[in-house]
Amino acid sequence: MDLERLKTFCLVVEKQSFSQAAELVSRSQPAISQQMTALEEFYGVRLFDREARGVVLTEAGQILYQYAKQLLRLHGEAQEALDGFKGLKRGELAVGAAGTIAQYFLPRPLGAFRQRHPHVVISLIEADTDELCQLLRDRKIHLAFIEEELSSGGLIATPFFTDELVLAVHKEHPWTMRSSVPLAEVAKEPFICHDPDNPLQRFVEETFHAAGIDHLNRFLTFGSTEAVKAGVESSLGVSILSLYTITKERTMGTIAVVPIKEGAIARELTMLSVPGRYQSPATQELTKLVTTWSDDDLIL
Repeated sequence: MDLERLKTFCLVVEKQSFSQAAELVSRSQPAISQQMTALEEFYGVRLFDREARGVVLTEAGQILYQYAKQLLRLHGEAQEALDGFKGLKRGELAVGAAGTIAQYFLPRPLGAFRQRHPHVVISLIEADTDELCQLLRDRKIHLAFIEEELSSGGLIATPFFTDELVLAVHKEHPWTMRSSVPLAEVAKEPFICHDPDNPLQRFVEETFHAAGIDHLNRFLTFGSTEAVKAGVESSLGVSILSLYTITKERTMGTIAVVPIKEGAIARELTMLSVPGRYQSPATQELTKLVTTWSDDDLIL
């Protein structure tokens, strides 16, 4: 049903006149009459009685008028809601991320997004890569951020940040007096590891392997980056961590960074999306924020 016809119908009812309704919509009276005749044919009922004092609704016309007003009201509310959605004045944004990204990277761009669009409700789910991929396919989240490359799965993988990995040691470790330390020497030092399934731990061990080092002195294994950092601060061993996860500790002077002789170690963090799926304005805005976020914005 054409909503414009219903709008005109309501005008005719409220003005009790075809000619006044025609004047309000800048159309001819015959054109309005044709619209009302078409409306009667569509519903198969007579809507008006034409009397000397004007047009009078039939019982069927009264029923249609009640529903037409509701339809037009709902249409207006829907249009207002969609305008707010497009203008980021309302809506929801569900994001999924691997632990390190959720805890250390996303809070700042999400905070910036919140400041710009305070009426959009944001939720952040922390999960591993497999679960994030499934949540994305099931439409439970709009975007996913992972710490490793994804070669399959039917998803679009977009690198969004180059994550620099550094050798983290206690502030009074003897290595702080050296210009650099080779990986072979790092491998012999008591090393604090993440869980074997952690993407960072896998990447670190692949880095040692690529350098021809197959044995790592795994002194302690912890389940979180916070625990690994606490171990380094307590002088229990050394570790290789993402630079942006030790910002506070470096500022406080409890953890020091020592250059690795073989050069900088870096990995790409990846954003996942579903090919061909509609991206809401909120999703597009967050994507833009995250992909343009710089090291200076993140690492103080």
